[in-house]
Amino acid sequence: MSVAINGTNGITYNDGSVQASSSKVLQVVTNTPDTGVVNLTNTAWGNLDGDLYTAITPKASDSTLILEAVFTFGGNNNTGISYQKFYDVTNSADVNVSAAGSRTSCHACVRNQDYDANDCVMVTMMTTVSAASTTARTYSIYNRCENTTQASYFGNPSNTSALGYAKPTFKITEVSA
Repeated sequence: MSVAINGTNGITYNDGSVQASSSKVLQVVTNTPDTGVVNLTNTAWGNLDGDLYTAITPKASDSTLILEAVFTFGGNNNTGISYQKFYDVTNSADVNVSAAGSRTSCHACVRNQDYDANDCVMVTMMTTVSAASTTARTYSIYNRCENTTQASYFGNPSNTSALGYAKPTFKITEVSA
């Protein structure tokens, strides 16, 4: 099935039917910093990297902000789980996390133990939050590790041409109500 999205009518399907949508993208803010490899061993929540601070001033108080991040993660071949979450730096608050029993509230978690210390995966995380005001705010990505074994972000801990490095991307899309 083919789908066409257009800003006037909404979604048009290949059978000609249209799903109307009054929502519009008001703005998109992207941040793709060249951070270098970041190695962390923190067991308490902390900022993943200051270069990921991403600021937005919502255009409408009744809009929705869609936060998305994509980055490379390497668990350094250890058994510890690493957790990631979006964090509202301006208001010192978690962003739209929920609880499920004793589990750690987060937007992504990963344990990467496959072959050796240089294994890595791409992590994608996303959430939504009401703008609630047109006051500027800054978001970042926080992380914590289950144990103190090093976790690597954006590349592998070893430095050889056989390994990869990928700049992270943090995107905030504001959508009208």
